[in-house]
Amino acid sequence: MEVYTSEPGLQFYDGSYLKAAHPGLDGRPHFSHAGLCLEPGRFPDGPNHPNFPSPVLRAGEVYLPADDRVTLRQHRLMCPGNSAGQ
Repeated sequence: MEVYTSEPGLQFYDGSYLKAAHPGLDGRPHFSHAGLCLEPGRFPDGPNHPNFPSPVLRAGEVYLPADDRVTLRQHRLMCPGNSAGQ
């Protein structure tokens, strides 16, 4: 997978907080750690680090990232013993 963004940070969520199965779009249950989410953005702890870009948006300011698109491209993984990569 490749992620292209103009944002300086990338938040990773793994669903570890899920305590019970939740149905996905296909109706099958999704359990803790069953997937991931990658969210480009600023660093949430930025206000505590002067060398980080500020995540603060003041009243009246408009946030327009230089490039507001994120492109995700899926790649097939080649696994040992599986020449088809499936």
